[in-house]
Amino acid sequence: MLTSGSTISLWGQVLEASLSPSIYNGYNISCFGKKDGALDATVAGGTPPYTYQWSTGDVTEDLSGLPSGYYELTVADAVGDKVQVAYTLTEPEDMKVELDPFKYPSGHNVSCYECYNGSIDVTVSYGVPPYTYPMIGAMRSSRRTVQDLVRWCIRCV
Repeated sequence: MLTSGSTISLWGQVLEASLSPSIYNGYNISCFGKKDGALDATVAGGTPPYTYQWSTGDVTEDLSGLPSGYYELTVADAVGDKVQVAYTLTEPEDMKVELDPFKYPSGHNVSCYECYNGSIDVTVSYGVPPYTYPMIGAMRSSRRTVQDLVRWCIRCV
């Protein structure tokens, strides 16, 4: 939610501020749990120089390296006029992976000893598409488990 604010000083100049957030595929954070959000403040009017006070305690004009959450900025000009703006950075939901290995009538995931004909259905939801499913040649080992497969072949791009 983008908000902007303004206040009229005693000298008739309007102090205005707005915030522009980072954008990643419709979210302000690239993947669930990351801290790569940013807020860019734009200030006009009033009487420069301006001072900045963020709800995080920072006193810079812009912020970066942010997690999702609510951020508020108070800008003051040289004569003490103030304006407040706020923004809530959003992130995608945590990616969910469902695995469904094929089972042969024998109850095993391959048809015979040292056969490499097993398969698995992978369903991915949430996160930020597109998803990639790189398969690694080392997965031909009969010692790999389904959990090993997940660690080796699923990643959020």
